[in-house]
Amino acid sequence: MGDYIPKEVLAEFLAKTGDKVAKVQAEQLANKNAIGSDNIGHKLLSKMGWKEGEGLGGTQKGITAPIKASAGAPAAGEQRGLGATAVGEVTEEDDPFEAYRKRMMLGYKYRPNPLGNPRRAYY
Repeated sequence: MGDYIPKEVLAEFLAKTGDKVAKVQAEQLANKNAIGSDNIGHKLLSKMGWKEGEGLGGTQKGITAPIKASAGAPAAGEQRGLGATAVGEVTEEDDPFEAYRKRMMLGYKYRPNPLGNPRRAYY
C-alpha cells in the first residue's frame, strides 16, 4: 500500500515523524520543485527587489519557501478550528504503530483507481 504514495508526500510524511534523513530528502525535493523564474509570483517579487534565496521583508529574515495552499487548509465541510490537525496527520509524538497506521491511511488515499469510480474524501 505504501508504494502508491508519491515520493514528495512520503518524504514530507517521514520528515514529520522525526526522521532526520527524510527531513533532508524533503528539503531537497522542495528545492528541486522550487518556483522557476517564469512564474508570475517570482516575476512580481523580483520587480520589487527580492532575490532568490533571500527571505521576505525589509530585513530579509522572512520566509524563504512558498506557502502551500493545501497544507493546513480544511476541506469543504470540515469544521476544524485554527491550529487543529487533520485526522491522519502524523506528529513526532506518535509511537511506531500509530505512524505506521497513518502511513497506510496515506497509501490508501493515493491508491490506484483502475475503474475510475468516484471517490469520497474520507480524510
